Amino acid sequence: MLTSMLLIIGSWVALAGLLIGIGATALRGSGASTPVRLSSAFFVGWAVWVGVLQLLHVFVPMGETKLIVLLAMLGGVGLAWNRHSLVAMLSDALGRQRPVLIGLAIFAVWLSNRGLGPLRAVDAGLYHLTSIQWALEHPLVIGLGNLHGRLAFNSAGFLWQASLDAWPTLFRSFNVAHGLLLLAATARMTARIFAPGLQPDRDRTAQLFHATLLLPLLYASAVMHVSSTSPDWIVLILGVVLASELRELLCRNSASDSALGPDQGPASDRRGNILTIAALCGSGIAMKLSFAVLAGCVLLATSAQVWRGSRGGASTALRTLLPGILLLLFLLVPWSLRGLALSGYPAYPSSLISLDVPWRIPQARVEGEVQWIRSWARAPGVSPDLVLSSSDWVVPWMKSRLQSADSVALLLFPLAVSVWGLLCAALRLRGLPGFVPWLVAPYGVAVVSWFFIAPDPRFLGSSIWVCAAAAVASLPRRSERPGERHKPREPAWVHGLAVGGAALGSLAFLAFVGFMGSTVGGAYIRPGPVAGGYPVQRVHTQEFRTKSGLMLHLPQRGDRCWEAPLPCTPFATPRLRLRIEGQLSGGFELGPE
Repeated sequence: MLTSMLLIIGSWVALAGLLIGIGATALRGSGASTPVRLSSAFFVGWAVWVGVLQLLHVFVPMGETKLIVLLAMLGGVGLAWNRHSLVAMLSDALGRQRPVLIGLAIFAVWLSNRGLGPLRAVDAGLYHLTSIQWALEHPLVIGLGNLHGRLAFNSAGFLWQASLDAWPTLFRSFNVAHGLLLLAATARMTARIFAPGLQPDRDRTAQLFHATLLLPLLYASAVMHVSSTSPDWIVLILGVVLASELRELLCRNSASDSALGPDQGPASDRRGNILTIAALCGSGIAMKLSFAVLAGCVLLATSAQVWRGSRGGASTALRTLLPGILLLLFLLVPWSLRGLALSGYPAYPSSLISLDVPWRIPQARVEGEVQWIRSWARAPGVSPDLVLSSSDWVVPWMKSRLQSADSVALLLFPLAVSVWGLLCAALRLRGLPGFVPWLVAPYGVAVVSWFFIAPDPRFLGSSIWVCAAAAVASLPRRSERPGERHKPREPAWVHGLAVGGAALGSLAFLAFVGFMGSTVGGAYIRPGPVAGGYPVQRVHTQEFRTKSGLMLHLPQRGDRCWEAPLPCTPFATPRLRLRIEGQLSGGFELGPE
């Protein structure tokens, strides 16, 4: 197992370096300040690489080794071109943040051990692994959703994981993919806790904000979501980093929250924030469609802040936003076209827009898919007709939230912290920091839409945690700035109540994370039978021949295909046929009744 752990850490270092090289080039091209911030460069580079994979998958399967060569070339050129700024950043980190780096190295060792744990994602066997297998072995398959509707969900995260399965390693992509993003996000939060000079406001609010956002990342690491195929945890990570990036932009523009006045932060710094926000929003939507609500609200807030902070009017604001707009188009136009190819709908399972093509999934099936998603989130296993026809599901749903670790960690605890922060804010005599309303509004809208669309805690992402972080960041006393009118000082008991409650709550959550981590897998994952890891569950299948003679593999029990031979589906569809006789890569469509 030790060898596998070291190989995982080595792959993380190599991938992070190459992605930072790509991201640093993109940030430099957008006019962002140098030296670039490593965390922003990483996530921008990752988003750009995801966009490249979406384009390349039209022509080649993700299992092609030439993709590894391409990543090495793009990342290597980026590292060489930005070597001076990157070396400056690394030298600064080694000089001023050595204890932080040592702590992150220890965390990376523990995280690599968690990455070798068994695959526990709820839908891994239903469609995650099958989607990865199709992407690994075939180029983009037209009409794939006709084989199994979930295969048309079009998550670019499966392309990302399939591309990692092409690497000649002892481990699988699900041992590496989520862990790399978790490590990068944790490094960003930790650096901003222990090096507050990285923040434009340089006060305790930044430290408290990022310390709070570190908690859901620790939960995901502890309870076996490192070894995972689920896009749900990718968008949680992206949502946390997005909140950090948006807060930086808000603090650069807000005189009420920052020691900097409006527009005193360099314009190039804001360009870096904007491009990173665009990268996170675009890649988040490409990972999971439900992220679009949050991404849309954040992009609106970002555009409003840029417009508000631009001295040159609309033309200046547009020039500042242009690199971010181009990156969004680079990510979302191919994503939409891939959706049309997979199902006939650019944003499947939404049926609002469709293309009249021979492989389009019948609208009745699409609507049925949506009904099952909405009902399963409310009452798993119960017929959608019974669940969605009334509000009787609400009380059982509320009771069931107390029986799920994800519900406690992602819903109940951060909700309690948010309410606590609002209560303390109401008792204080000073107003909220200026960034709080702008930050809470997008994530608050995302929470409301989550409840009405599909209220399963694993679909919630980081939204309530970000609201909680904003509430906690509002707790410290703020010193008055020159020219600010004197305001009454809040009573000491209110300040003590606020800070003491936040401290006790954090300790309680860390105790909960430790307990759940020891329950699910233990503090240390024991070596598995496959190079220290654990094999994917096997399933026995039976053959089914459609009217056209196409041979399908159906699970003998249940609806999970896991990694059964392609084409595998739990649905025996007699009308299903190949678009091109004898070629799976040619795609699927439904024949006449």
